[in-house]
Amino acid sequence: MAVEEEQIALLVEQLHVAYGHVLALKDVSFAIPKGKMVGILGPNGAGKSTLIRSLLGLTPAFLGKVNFMEKSKKVAYVPQRSSVDLDFPITVQEVVSMGCYGRRGLFRRIDAQEKQKIAIAMEQTGLTSLAKRPIGELSGGQQQKTFLARALVQDADIYLLDEPFTGVDMTTENAMVQILQGLCKLGKTLCIVHHDLHRVQQYFDYILLLNVSLIACGPTQEVFHRENLRKAYGESGFFTEFS
Repeated sequence: MAVEEEQIALLVEQLHVAYGHVLALKDVSFAIPKGKMVGILGPNGAGKSTLIRSLLGLTPAFLGKVNFMEKSKKVAYVPQRSSVDLDFPITVQEVVSMGCYGRRGLFRRIDAQEKQKIAIAMEQTGLTSLAKRPIGELSGGQQQKTFLARALVQDADIYLLDEPFTGVDMTTENAMVQILQGLCKLGKTLCIVHHDLHRVQQYFDYILLLNVSLIACGPTQEVFHRENLRKAYGESGFFTEFS
């Protein structure tokens, strides 16, 4: 599906990424419209997390272009929980406060306006009562909400989330989805690596289907169908995901 240039939030052209001699992403090109909640789907090893990290420049591409088209180009990132050192001695409030670093730097004091943003983000995610708790003492769902709150403080145009629902219960997941859908209503663009195909149509209005190469990218009702899923997951993988 073609997207009008003025409506594009993210444009990727001929992206190639390799680990050694193994291609992780091959000739991936797509355009994401503004204000969409985008599900990034594909089997294990498809390159979903690599794509997120490449968009951020954390994993370099050897070929291709990534363009964030929003004027201010403010991008927030929620990493996989497994990639974070949860033993580091830091509290929930300190983690959430890190969302201010991009604006103020590491050594300037947090001002009153930023404190208010931090408090609002923690209230939204149900973390107020846990403010002084070390991050390592939280449940998986509470940790994921902490990383989401840090991203909310950044008040970004585009949010990139890598498996934000892993290790959370359905109550927590539903609460997080409501927050994310609220961001979309404010015109924010969200790209979310996701595994549970059963909830794709409930959560996402746009889909990027990947297996090293791009399988399809477009509105959920046009892209999320059996033929594309079989291309991405293979015959056996398709039925495994829906079992």
